[in-house]
Amino acid sequence: MKKLFQTLHLNEVGVFELLVALYPIISQYAWGIVHMNFVMFLLLDVIAFVKNPKTIWFKPLTILTVFYALHELIVYVFFAGMPTYMIGDVMSSLIIAISIPIVVSAVNYQKLVGSFHWVALLCLGGLFYHYMLIISGNVSSIHPLTLPLFPAQDMSSRAFEDIFRPTSFFWEPSSYATFMVIPLFLCLSERNFVMGSIYALSLFLSSSTNGIIFVVVLLAVFFIRGSLKWYHKALLLILAVALGYSLFNMEYFSQGVDKMENTEIMSSQRIMNGPNLVAATPGEYLILGADAANINDFLLKHPEINTGKLIFLKSGSLFVSDFWRILVKYGVLGLILVLLMYVRVIKRCEPLRPYLYVLVVALFSQSVVLGSSWGYEWVFILAYLLNYERTR
Repeated sequence: MKKLFQTLHLNEVGVFELLVALYPIISQYAWGIVHMNFVMFLLLDVIAFVKNPKTIWFKPLTILTVFYALHELIVYVFFAGMPTYMIGDVMSSLIIAISIPIVVSAVNYQKLVGSFHWVALLCLGGLFYHYMLIISGNVSSIHPLTLPLFPAQDMSSRAFEDIFRPTSFFWEPSSYATFMVIPLFLCLSERNFVMGSIYALSLFLSSSTNGIIFVVVLLAVFFIRGSLKWYHKALLLILAVALGYSLFNMEYFSQGVDKMENTEIMSSQRIMNGPNLVAATPGEYLILGADAANINDFLLKHPEINTGKLIFLKSGSLFVSDFWRILVKYGVLGLILVLLMYVRVIKRCEPLRPYLYVLVVALFSQSVVLGSSWGYEWVFILAYLLNYERTR
């Protein structure tokens, strides 16, 4: 037990850092119209200012934030019929983007790592609990676990959707995967392959296609990195083979494998909606960005755009992954500014590249940029970057 505490830095934890690590779970809640995804960042901002009034700004993020604010202001002011909810959406994204460097400036990185692992262990326990319900036949009892002291979700909430898949404290398996890839990366970075394999197996158990892809990309990048010693590569190869065998030969992971095998590339909304949308969008919007609050409003405003190849959700909304969504909504300049953030950190911090490559791949399967998950990812990225440059 003592060794576990040391290897996962569980003895190094702070209240502020623990709140940061809990953010992806807390951000899912809301008291009426008060949504915790940006309220929690405001709270962290206040604590951060008390701890450290001096903010360290990340130039690419600052430029992207200013561009985003100006773009949305122009759209709202100069184009008629903009909905009032656009103001709330823009303010929420701006709060998240501005809060990233403020929070990072006050974070103790070592305590943040320990806090990540405490939350990861909590989520791990929740996922195994859900999986025990599945194998015992109590599938109808599965819904995301909720935190105490937070508002109870009504029966229409995503927390009570009949998804029949383990999610732990998250509303959906993909959110679990987005969080757990951080502690997995930390374990692999510190050559803690035993705990890393447990985290990786939990991602397989979640049946999240994103989670499975994240594990594969992370292991592949770590393996081909030149900085690993030969015996570390040998251990990593053994781990990859063992995980691969488990994934395709053990019944416990059949949900995730079946989900991948049943996903046809040409009919998958996560894969093909983006390219098809870009192909149907007039060139001027790809340069300047959409003249609407979001992609769905953009399509309603422009019925001349052929939507025949797009796959809409049952709710009528359209899922478009980040790479293509940013291109259509904010134009080619907006996409360049988003990608520039990743490129700058990839150049400055070699040890962080495996995680960054995972996020680049995720641009084609998730839609989180300028949202709470994206903000959380960048708090970790910049905290890691600052600690790396201070200690190298």
